[in-house]
Amino acid sequence: MTAPRLSKGLAWLLGLAALFALAAFVMTSFAPSQQRHSGAPPQYAFIGDSLTAWTDWGPRLGGAAVVNLAVAGATIDMIARQAAAVGAYRAPVVLVAAGTNDIVQFGRSAARIRQDYEALLRRCPPNATLVVTLIPYTSERALNASIAEANVHVRQLAEQRGARIVDLNPLLAPAGVLAPEFTTDGLHFSDRGYDLWADEIRRVLAT
Repeated sequence: MTAPRLSKGLAWLLGLAALFALAAFVMTSFAPSQQRHSGAPPQYAFIGDSLTAWTDWGPRLGGAAVVNLAVAGATIDMIARQAAAVGAYRAPVVLVAAGTNDIVQFGRSAARIRQDYEALLRRCPPNATLVVTLIPYTSERALNASIAEANVHVRQLAEQRGARIVDLNPLLAPAGVLAPEFTTDGLHFSDRGYDLWADEIRRVLAT
């Protein structure tokens, strides 16, 4: 499949994201994952890329104790390493968000994403409640077609695993692209975007 043509703004952003990806590879390969933890036993453990890494989840989830192993630039296979490490924290809820960099940076196929996501889910703690957030849309409609195709597979795998599923796209991108009020740059979330994400996490855990 030919990679979609990007706007200049998003192309510049992806160049910066590629640097994060290199840093993520070094960090996940040769050093412990970045983490933020309040000191109390965590109620929630997060794994993912910059979308997950770039906020403080504890206050957004009512002051809950949180460990966040997410690293900017991480791809699904890198996040699988986070999944292997997260069990040591014994958090009852593990939250997974992966796939943005695989599509936006590397143009990976839906089949490749399915393969890597399946491996990721196998490495998640078997006794934890798993919450999987589908890949969020960007401000680029051409990219979002690939994201929608990949999300079919992510949803199927999450359902097979018995995970709770968060789909932000009807809320953050009701017109098919990430709405301006929910993003800082067409890819990453604003405070309003993170607030909505946290609300959806609480909602799916309460059902």
